[in-house]
Amino acid sequence: MTHPSKVVWLVLSAAAFLLLPPRAAAQSSSAAQAAGQITEPETVIALEVTADDGVAAGAATGHRVRTYGALRPEGGRHPSTLLVKDGSGSLAKAHNLTNNLTPLTAQPVFYFGPGITPPGLPSPGFYPDDMYQFTPPGPVVTRAQTHNVYVNCTADCWGTPTTFQKNLFKSEFIHVVDQYVGSTGNRRYTLGTSASVTYPVSAPLNDSSDIASIVHAAGVKFGTGYGHIQNIFLQKGVDVCTAPSLCYSPDNSATWGTCSYHGYFDFPDIGHALYAVIPYQDDFAVINGTPFYACDVGQPDPTTNTAATPNGVLVDSTSHVISHEMLETITDPDYDAWESLSFDSFNTFFFLPGEIGDVCTNLSYLYTPFEVAGKLYYIEPAYSNKYHLCTTIP
Repeated sequence: MTHPSKVVWLVLSAAAFLLLPPRAAAQSSSAAQAAGQITEPETVIALEVTADDGVAAGAATGHRVRTYGALRPEGGRHPSTLLVKDGSGSLAKAHNLTNNLTPLTAQPVFYFGPGITPPGLPSPGFYPDDMYQFTPPGPVVTRAQTHNVYVNCTADCWGTPTTFQKNLFKSEFIHVVDQYVGSTGNRRYTLGTSASVTYPVSAPLNDSSDIASIVHAAGVKFGTGYGHIQNIFLQKGVDVCTAPSLCYSPDNSATWGTCSYHGYFDFPDIGHALYAVIPYQDDFAVINGTPFYACDVGQPDPTTNTAATPNGVLVDSTSHVISHEMLETITDPDYDAWESLSFDSFNTFFFLPGEIGDVCTNLSYLYTPFEVAGKLYYIEPAYSNKYHLCTTIP
């Protein structure tokens, strides 16, 4: 393990890929698997969303979501937003986000990317606001199966997400969460069976009804509780809203405020269901006649998506939000486990609170690529209380 004094953002060179002769292929299979070049087949079953799932969605007694903000055309980023189900059954922004935490004075938090040092702090800098545990502490996810639910398209539409997920689950990076969940074993997080769903889309999908119906159908099939996480993948051109003015909506820049989100539903028949929604990332709005890529990683100019990333913009941007939502679901599934007391989205704007991915979000999704189980990805790191900074190793 790298000595703690040397733990910073890891600047890693792209791996060299060697072409082996056929007779050496068998000897190199384990190395190829470690590099993410060979993966076992994904098991995908057909899943039907029925009227009963819609009834269960309407009867959900508990519902919270936290969105992951998108770039704003005028600069900066939409804040991460926590919405909770109020007495009327509608989602509303939570006002008292700290619950039983003792409020601290908000402190500036500076994001740093390649070649950037937080102002006033020695290199590599640190965040002055660690993750804090709620009192009493809420549950965390110590082990779980994840299930990908592909809506109206095959896994190829998103660049075969399981390649990244399998690498993530066997990597050192996933163990950044160990300090928060109190477990250190390997292979605690695994991929379960995936599902293919045909679902009618005639308008922006509604999280409280459409997504809830899909999550319920998946939960009936795969299980619920803290041992299962459903990842709902939406195809290109499909909008989804958690509130009327907070959506993933490239075709409507006025409501486009999120790139992805995670949350939970409490269903009366199958209980507590954890889920994440992964829209199609490599899409753009047209603003004043110019395309604007609000969720793509590695693009110094958000009006284009031509800057190269290790696996292509679609795969790396999708992997980025998968990692973000997965690590935050593990460490803060119900928004009452581990969060910072404050984090600074950009200079003058404070948003309260932030999870282990939120506080590591670079202003423009510009990061230093790093290896995940031997394969280079362009994704963000995660916050570590151990090192008091964003890191890629436990």
